[in-house]
Amino acid sequence: MFAIPAVVIAFLFLNLAPIEDMRSQDFYTGAGSIGASLRSLAESSFDHSGPLLNQHWVHRWTDVIAFGIAPLVLAAALVLGILRRNLVLILPGGAAAFSAIFLLLIHFVLDKPADRTGIYFPPLAGLALAGLAHEWRNVPGRMRVASMAAYILALIFILQYASECNTRHFLVWKYDADTRTIADRLAADRQENAPVTRIGGSWQLQPALRFYAYVGNWTWVELSTEPPAPGITRSCLQSEIRSSIN
Repeated sequence: MFAIPAVVIAFLFLNLAPIEDMRSQDFYTGAGSIGASLRSLAESSFDHSGPLLNQHWVHRWTDVIAFGIAPLVLAAALVLGILRRNLVLILPGGAAAFSAIFLLLIHFVLDKPADRTGIYFPPLAGLALAGLAHEWRNVPGRMRVASMAAYILALIFILQYASECNTRHFLVWKYDADTRTIADRLAADRQENAPVTRIGGSWQLQPALRFYAYVGNWTWVELSTEPPAPGITRSCLQSEIRSSIN
């Protein structure tokens, strides 16, 4: 009799206890607002690479998904799931509702999910969309039309998601895709008679460069995050930093 409440309380404690001591400085990255968070989560799935990347309408379509379609689909899934006692709809809708409540509670305290810290958002919306389409398929009238529309929308999501598949880089570390080429160029262009080559630049590139320095046994290199300045032989900079310097 008392086992179930005890298990529920223990589960809640184990999941909520770490939140007590959370501080914004403990998090590596995050969005500054809920709107920016929704846009970031949608862009991570539908607007990050592929042949449609530079199309202006894709950015607007991604905003429609982030601020319109996905929230409405998840809300509809939660309501219909409760009414029909459909677990397939309750799970994604309930998870999204819990996340939304949590985001509201931490709105003024912590950064919001972004990029890889919240990639569950589009899959939840996709699962809810499939569940709604299946639930409405045998209902006559407008609901059957809504079911067909949901299937078509799900197919569009799948095709758009598939069009952005790539094996060259991961979204969050896209800037690091060419670091090996940079390392090879640094090794090829170094002055043979110089005892030490000082290489500065963006801190984001330093971990990968240190890896290649270790693998290549670069005893001649001194890596730092210093900006271009006298005494720095080479500078490895991210594109946005390089453009601001120029």
